[in-house]
Amino acid sequence: LTETGDDSPYVTQIKLGNLREKEVNQVIMALLSIDDDSRTKGLASICHKRTIGSPIFLLEFIKVLEKESLLFFHLGLFRWKWNNSNIEANTSSTKTFVYLLQVKMKKLPLETQGLLLCAACLGSSF
Repeated sequence: LTETGDDSPYVTQIKLGNLREKEVNQVIMALLSIDDDSRTKGLASICHKRTIGSPIFLLEFIKVLEKESLLFFHLGLFRWKWNNSNIEANTSSTKTFVYLLQVKMKKLPLETQGLLLCAACLGSSF
């Protein structure tokens, strides 16, 4: 953590690098409360491939998997369930996470899409 160096001492920058597949697996295990790393290894491999290990993209990708019911909590078994082949097949067109974000943004209300378009014209900080 480092301070930005300007007049805003309460703003902190965190530099995140891409996670390796092992670290992606650890994140998934923590999120799903699973202790057995071999159980999540296949899911971690897919998630790493789709997000290139970006921590932010990883979390968003997992949210998408849950929203699309590719990852779900089974109340009868009281555990998270998924099918690696199903996830692989349903996300195979997701070459990069940018595609996933585009799909998500197209589902937003038109007013919100317009606001994002205006914000994009202003640059990365506005």
